Amino acid sequence: MKFLGTLKQLRVLNLADCLLISDNGIKNLTDGPCVNRLREVNLTNCMRISDGSVMNLARRCKRIAYLKLCYLDQITEAGFEYLGQMDQLILVDLTGTLTSDQSLKTLGNSGHLHSVTLSSCRQISDLGLTKFATSCTNLEYLNLSFCTQLTDNAIRSMAFCCKYLTTLNICSCSLLTDMSLQYLSGVCKYLYEIDISYCQLITDKGLKYLRKNSHYLQRVILIECPNISRVAIDKLNAKVPYVQFQYNTKIHGE
Repeated sequence: MKFLGTLKQLRVLNLADCLLISDNGIKNLTDGPCVNRLREVNLTNCMRISDGSVMNLARRCKRIAYLKLCYLDQITEAGFEYLGQMDQLILVDLTGTLTSDQSLKTLGNSGHLHSVTLSSCRQISDLGLTKFATSCTNLEYLNLSFCTQLTDNAIRSMAFCCKYLTTLNICSCSLLTDMSLQYLSGVCKYLYEIDISYCQLITDKGLKYLRKNSHYLQRVILIECPNISRVAIDKLNAKVPYVQFQYNTKIHGE
C-alpha cells in the first residue's frame, strides 16, 4: 500500500475483497502523493477496515468522488461522520453497513451527491431518510432495497425533495403501499427505472399511478408482487418499454 501511495497519477483504486487490507495500509496510502489525484476508491468487503480509514480518506483525499464501503461492519457512527466532510462525493455505496439515521443526516452534508446506495442498511427509518433527502435535492439514483423500516411517509418526503430522481430501487421494502407510487409518479417526473419487487402491499392501483403519470419511465421490475394482476401488468407493458415480472405462485387475475 505504501508503494501505491507513491503513484502520483493514481486516480482509481479498487481493493474490493482484499481481506488483508487494514487501517494501517490505508494510512500508508494516504500519506503518499497519490492523494492529490485519487478520485475513486472501492473498499468493498475489506473486513479489517474501520473508522480510521474513513477518517484518513476524508482528511487527506479531498478529490474523492466515488466511494464504496460495502459490508464494512467495523465502521461506526464516528466513521460515518467523516463522510459528510467529503464535499466532492458524487457516488457513495454503503450496502450492508451499520448506517443509521444520524449517519444519513451527516452524509447529506456532502452536498454534491447524485448516486447513493443504502441497500440492506436496516437501521434506517423514515426520520433518517427524510433528513437526508432534504439536503440531497440533486439526487438521481437511490437504492433503498431491503431497508425494511421505511414507510410511505419516507417515500413522500424523499419524492418532494428529490424531484430529479431517475432510478429508484425499493425492492423488499415490505411496508410500502400504493401511496408510495402515487407520491413518486406525481412528483418525480423524470423517473426512468423503478424496482418494486417483493413489495407485497402494492396493488394494481399503484401500477395505475405509474402508468398515467410517469412519462419518462422505461423500466419497471416487479418480481413477486402477488397483489398485482396480469391485467395491470399488461396495461403497464403497453406504456412502458420494459417490464420484468415473475411469480412463484399463482397471481391475482389469472
